[in-house]
Amino acid sequence: MSQSARFLELKKRMTVLRHHLLPAEFSPTGSYSDRVLDRTRSYRVLVCAECEAFLEERCLGVVTAAIRNWKIDKQARHTLMALLARCGPDADSNLALRDCIGQAGSSYHHLIRANHGIRESNLISVLQPVGIELPDLNPTWLATVDSFGVARGEVAHRSIGAQKPIDPLNELTIVKQVRDGFGELDRLLNKLA
Repeated sequence: MSQSARFLELKKRMTVLRHHLLPAEFSPTGSYSDRVLDRTRSYRVLVCAECEAFLEERCLGVVTAAIRNWKIDKQARHTLMALLARCGPDADSNLALRDCIGQAGSSYHHLIRANHGIRESNLISVLQPVGIELPDLNPTWLATVDSFGVARGEVAHRSIGAQKPIDPLNELTIVKQVRDGFGELDRLLNKLA
């Protein structure tokens, strides 16, 4: 299945960030100037922000399409069932189905606005209402993206003296793994759309 336009945009932006912020050639000794290391930290934070935006926009798009399509044809869809199960009102609410779906959609919009990251917990809370469960995700990628989210928090919320050393080449390698996993996630979302 082809990649979504939004995933292609994510890949393009990651390439631009790589060219703007990482060195053209990597040091064989791993020795870099403070300027290169600061740019590498910036790369980490900006890539993480792009991944978070991708996740939120793609998932919100899938949910919005499921609700819109239900309004047209009243057909049950996997995403709609997951949305109702995870974000819908209680069974004893006595609301009409259309109101339950509307309320679930509103709750999901709120969940997206409240999301702040790409850690495992963020991914699960955003993906489950769309219909993607933990077993659907590659556990190695999930661990990698979670570690990347932790590392981003370290850069964004700690002074330079409290941060672990950063290596531009290693950062690029991790970002490629994160990107590839988001590509797999994009394919899963395409199946739901």
